[in-house]
Amino acid sequence: MTVQQLGRLRVLNREACQLRERLAQLRAVAQGRTLTITGAPAVSGSQAREEYGEQMARIEALLQQRLAMCLDLLQEIETYLNGVEDGEMRLLLALRYVNGFTWQQVAFHMGATDEQWARRRHNAFFARQNKGEKGLI
Repeated sequence: MTVQQLGRLRVLNREACQLRERLAQLRAVAQGRTLTITGAPAVSGSQAREEYGEQMARIEALLQQRLAMCLDLLQEIETYLNGVEDGEMRLLLALRYVNGFTWQQVAFHMGATDEQWARRRHNAFFARQNKGEKGLI
């Protein structure tokens, strides 16, 4: 598994959060709790229910799709992590890619004070992995 593949989970999670926020805005307008939605003109509650009902259904379907993709990718990542022999590296990768921690959060959680420590360990691990893969070809 590559760094880019691992990073897809963070992107999918962010995308799902954005869809949830958009859906919450649409529901708030439809229920008359607010009159504005980011990027849309102000409408009355009755107009919103009619105009945004289809959009809410579409966003709900997209959200379900993204959540399913997240769960599938999470399962792939956990399978990959179970194959990593070094326990410290497993933890580092899980904190970064499963929990979505920043490098600083990863380092602090692992008892280091410098975020560069975690990033260097990560990069060295993947450099060794890539070197090993090239040697097999």
